[in-house]
Parts: sequence; structure tokens; C-alpha cells
Amino acid sequence: MKKHIILKIFLFSFISSITLAQSQKDYFTLKGTIHGNYNGYLYLNYNDVKDSCIVTKNQFSFKGKIPIATVGYFSTGRLASMANDFYLENGNIKMDISIEKKKVKDF
Repeated sequence: MKKHIILKIFLFSFISSITLAQSQKDYFTLKGTIHGNYNGYLYLNYNDVKDSCIVTKNQFSFKGKIPIATVGYFSTGRLASMANDFYLENGNIKMDISIEKKKVKDF
């Protein structure tokens, strides 16, 4: 009887771990909305990768694959910067962001 119960517990644990491993994604999907009126390219920078997408109706979407969680940030061009970076990891991610145009004065 004990062996039967132990076998059931083992099988349940084994099947649960397989199901959990299959449900974890090995890629990320980052979708979001830009508040305000922005048209153009949005760049996602992480590790040594610079990915881009065209913003349509203030919506953007990126897909990629990373081995471990890493820091990412958005930019809109060569001189653009972001006030806050964020952690990027495999899975589904949703974001709402704002883009502001600012003039930089010469020093």
C-alpha cells in the first residue's frame, strides 16, 4: 500500500514538472501602448541587441529570445534617452510608455 502511494506521488510530481517546463516560454513578447501621438520607429535595446518596430496607432510589439533576465530600454533615435530602464525576461510583457520631445541646450 505504501509503495503504491509513493509511486502515485512520484508520478504526480514528475508529470507536474513536465507540464510546468512546457508552459514556460523560451522567448519574450513585449507589447505596449504609447501615450501621446507618436509616429515612427521605436527601438528596444538590450545586451548587444538593438531591435526596432514601427509604431502603428500608438501600439508597438517586439519578440525576442534571451537566456536570462536582462536590462532593457527604449529609444527613438540616435540621441534619444530613457529615464527608466526595465528588466526584460522571457514571457508575455505589457507596457504603457510616454514619449516626450525635449531640446538639449549646448553647454
